[in-house]
Amino acid sequence: MLTIKVLGRDTSRGQTLAVFVIFLVVLLGSTALAVDYGSWLKARRDYQNVVDAAVLQGSVLLERPVNLPKQINARRATWQSLNDQLGLALPDTTLDGYAATDTAVGLPQVAGGYRLWVSTPPLGGPGAYGGNFAGSNRVVFAWVDKENPAFFGRVLGIGDQRISAWATAGSFPNRFAVITLRKNGQPTNGNPTDIDINGGTVLNVFDGDVGGNWGMAINGVTSALIMQSLTGDSYGVYLTENVPTGGNGWTPSQVRTSGGTPIPVQFHAEVADPAYPSPCLTYAVAPTPSCLEDRTAVWGNSYSATTNRSGDTCPAPAGGLDILPPGRYHNLRVPNNKCLLLDPTLLPVAGKQNGVYYITGTLDLNNDALVIGDGVTLVFARGADMDANAGASVSLNSGNATNNPLAAQCSPNCKYAAWAAKANGGGTLTWSVGLAPSYSVPTDPFERGIAAYVCKSAADCDSGGGPSTDILQMNSGAGIDYKGLIYAPFDNVKLAGQPTHDDIGQLVAWTAQFTGGSAINQTWDGPDSNTPVLLEPRLGQ
Repeated sequence: MLTIKVLGRDTSRGQTLAVFVIFLVVLLGSTALAVDYGSWLKARRDYQNVVDAAVLQGSVLLERPVNLPKQINARRATWQSLNDQLGLALPDTTLDGYAATDTAVGLPQVAGGYRLWVSTPPLGGPGAYGGNFAGSNRVVFAWVDKENPAFFGRVLGIGDQRISAWATAGSFPNRFAVITLRKNGQPTNGNPTDIDINGGTVLNVFDGDVGGNWGMAINGVTSALIMQSLTGDSYGVYLTENVPTGGNGWTPSQVRTSGGTPIPVQFHAEVADPAYPSPCLTYAVAPTPSCLEDRTAVWGNSYSATTNRSGDTCPAPAGGLDILPPGRYHNLRVPNNKCLLLDPTLLPVAGKQNGVYYITGTLDLNNDALVIGDGVTLVFARGADMDANAGASVSLNSGNATNNPLAAQCSPNCKYAAWAAKANGGGTLTWSVGLAPSYSVPTDPFERGIAAYVCKSAADCDSGGGPSTDILQMNSGAGIDYKGLIYAPFDNVKLAGQPTHDDIGQLVAWTAQFTGGSAINQTWDGPDSNTPVLLEPRLGQ
């Protein structure tokens, strides 16, 4: 029997084509989305770069104390940057009008298709600023957004997208009155925190910032850190503490303004070493070339004062007894109620630095001893030591001609000391080198005089060693008053308070302990360095 099989049509080709068409639509849609999404990401990055640069340009003008004209100038600079970067071609009169007031919340300025906000202080509210610095007149805020078109995405029903970016910038903290540099895990030498205020001591900081890299401890019912601005700038002082949340060893009531308002930690950021350079410290007996005269050849390896202290004066006789010229010394001892005068103009040597006193051994101040000098810089080798017992006093560069007749040699500018230095720059000797020393004030206001310098390595002194020494030690009842800088970046500095002794300038230490049960005043009198920093760039968030 003959069987005939009828073959049907093969439909596989049609099915493949249908599947291909479906996947092609998906592929084209994904490609379209990728192209559009990539263009939106690029626009966001571009806008972020624009607002970052704009707020940096504006915030540099918010120098302390901040006032309305400075705020207007900061807004004007920010608007100018936006205008230039976005090519808005707005006339100066329009930019002046924009800068006269903060951009109102919900009412942006519109130009070139962009919506723009600029304000200082940042104005919180829907559609505008939502960060951490609302109301701070030390901060500039800028926002940019614009409708960016969808090209291929329209095929899938995806329309234009509004792309936005915003940033804030400020120029603080930059007036550090107290800096401690030790970080977590580094040597403590018995001091577990960077800043330690104890025993009922009150550290008053005027017109300056305080910063530490690993915590602060305040122990004692009446112990406190009081930060205040003498200029009336309500945002004139800042506390930086580079510790994790919850790592603070103090209560809000212990860190406050003079009116009792608690001051929180404004920044959790690392405080940098200002890296002040040391003067030249080579010494030798002539004719070997050197920067300092080796005074041990005449004054001996150990010198002990014999002049009686009179209040806060040192009536040393004119013959040079207990009046020391600049140079290198090893051990200096001031017995009970005795005193020393440091005179940068005494016994000058041709080609040597005047005003620099280099201690390689011990500066030992017994009870009620006094060391007083103007236009001087004390430098301590890493193996040196300064111990001050109860009632002892060290007065450097105060310019007080009543207590120190030698202050007339450089008054009223003795606060610049003998060695002036810029952060991360070369220093300047303020006394002339030669047989007729004369004092000159540095012309650059950013150069600060160094009252005391503790060597930190063999690179800048004649001895090396690791961090964490105990060289500057003012024990209970002892006091120091100085104008200028104390730079002791590897030293655990201990300052005991005396009510009559105030410090003007900056203290840089590895760690710092404030004790003694009285008030210690630290006033920052330097310039506002005003280096702007981005506070809240939004890129990637």
